[in-house]
Amino acid sequence: MLMKVILLTAGRGTRLGPHTFTSPKTLIHVAGRPILDYLLEPFVEIPDFSELICIVGDNGAQIREYVERHYDLPRFIGASGIVEIDGKFITRLIDKSCELI
Repeated sequence: MLMKVILLTAGRGTRLGPHTFTSPKTLIHVAGRPILDYLLEPFVEIPDFSELICIVGDNGAQIREYVERHYDLPRFIGASGIVEIDGKFITRLIDKSCELI
């Protein structure tokens, strides 16, 4: 079964103050790497990983640019586009939050 990963990256990260004024929360560096790398790392090594869907918000262009430079399978949907994700395609859900990093 092919695996689609849906990342909710539309949050503003306001509690991170000055770090997120110009950069999305998922692109803030922790131990030298963007949080986004830690979120994607477990999936990119899975052979069935076929599609990355990023739900993006105001800073979506920065996330898009980063993902397109570093990963091969991006698809981007605006924050309001979450309704495009049909529940019938979600058979198993792994909830990972960048707040856990």
